[in-house]
Amino acid sequence: MPNPIPKEIPHSCGHLYVSVEADGQIKINFQNSGSLENTDIVKRELEIIFQERTTNGVFAEQSNKIVKSVIIKAPPSVRYGDFLRLVGAVEESGAEPIVLQIDQYPFTAVQVKTF
Repeated sequence: MPNPIPKEIPHSCGHLYVSVEADGQIKINFQNSGSLENTDIVKRELEIIFQERTTNGVFAEQSNKIVKSVIIKAPPSVRYGDFLRLVGAVEESGAEPIVLQIDQYPFTAVQVKTF
C-alpha cells in the first residue's frame, strides 16, 4: 500500500505538487507515489486525496469548490510520452486546474503556466 499523503500540505495555497525525480519516481508533496512506468498509483492517490477533501470540506477560500489544483514539475530529461502519460493520469484523477511548472524554481517560488 502506498504511503498515506498528509492532509496538511506544506503550502498555504492548497495546491498539490506532483514532481518527477531524475530516476522517474513520482512524488506527491515530496512523498513517493509510483513512477513514470506506473502512473496508476499517482492517479489513485490523487483520487483518494480529493475524496478526503470532499468528505472533510476542504474548500477554496470564499468558495464551495473543493481544492483539486495540482502543479506538475518534471526535469527536462523526462521523455515527452512519459510526461503526457503523467499529465493524463493527473487529469483522470479529477484534478482541476492542472498547472505545469516551467522553470526550475523550488516549489516555494513557483512560476507556472496553466494549460
